[in-house]
Amino acid sequence: MAGGVRDNYSDEEVSRRLKRRARASLRYLRLIVAQFWRQFATIVMLLLLGALAFHDCVIESLGRRPDWFESLFATYSLFALQPVYPLPPTWPLRIVYFSYPLLGLLVVADTVVRVALLLFSRQENQKEWTKVLASTYRDHIILCGLGRVGYRILERLLEWHLDVVVIEKSENTPFGQRVQNLGIPLLTADARQEESLALAGIKHCRTLIIATNDDLANVEIALDGRRLNPKVRVVLRMFDENIATKLRDAFHLDVAFSSAAVAAPLVAASVLELEILGTFTLDGREIFTAKLVAADSCSLIGTTLTELRQQHKIMILSHKRPDKPIMYSPPGTEKLGAGDVLVIHGELADLRRLGKLTRG
Repeated sequence: MAGGVRDNYSDEEVSRRLKRRARASLRYLRLIVAQFWRQFATIVMLLLLGALAFHDCVIESLGRRPDWFESLFATYSLFALQPVYPLPPTWPLRIVYFSYPLLGLLVVADTVVRVALLLFSRQENQKEWTKVLASTYRDHIILCGLGRVGYRILERLLEWHLDVVVIEKSENTPFGQRVQNLGIPLLTADARQEESLALAGIKHCRTLIIATNDDLANVEIALDGRRLNPKVRVVLRMFDENIATKLRDAFHLDVAFSSAAVAAPLVAASVLELEILGTFTLDGREIFTAKLVAADSCSLIGTTLTELRQQHKIMILSHKRPDKPIMYSPPGTEKLGAGDVLVIHGELADLRRLGKLTRG
């Protein structure tokens, strides 16, 4: 899959990823401090009070009052049930000796465990770290929906080394673990909620791709996305081709596509004798991309590419001779030879007629 492609980063892309990780780490630390500041403040206060109690008492084993550093260390040791001095004779310090181990269990141990879990969740790409990482993205793409169509779209975006944040409602998507292994922020949330789009960075993204299986949800997400970021490019998936066209015109969406409309011509054409590579619509006309191989008995051998273009109403994308490198946008003076491979654009009727001639 695209996992191999993502290893081929340019120096600029590597630098951008490292800076983003550094920003995310700082924000993550701020998140932890903001969430546990009360516990941290309580721990600091207990340390200071305990250090003050030790510093004001003469310790018999020392024969003097401990300095501030010794007092702080003695208080810290009590949290771990490891007193460094024998039980003192003074009652204030005895209260510290008996109460601090219990406070260590209730406050210190609880805080340490919860902070450790948050740090561990970062390594496992769980929710907290994913949200923080997504907040660092700029000029990126938001993909809503990680079904089969959404995942195929994601593959192409990753092959082009584009930055993507994914929003998927279901926690049981079969592609979730693959996406997380690639280091892509995957937010498990309902994209119809404005908070979800905000977490994904809708105000800073360049394109919003909506590819869920729910037409009504897709429309709602598209409208929310355009309202939150009027400049965002919206690409909307719809099952009904007529509704997709009307929505694109009514709400000024950049692209509204029907999965069935995109797939149907390609599937239908693939049962013919042509090797169809793709299809698209241009000014209401369906244009197909096909690959043709000139047989030895082909009647077009020796014909120039310019003559092929003019006679058969096609566009030639590439020309490859046997054992030679491929030529893109080949010059018209090139002649067709036996075993040559052409990749061309054209309407289906023209491609079928030319295909019969190249097969001889």
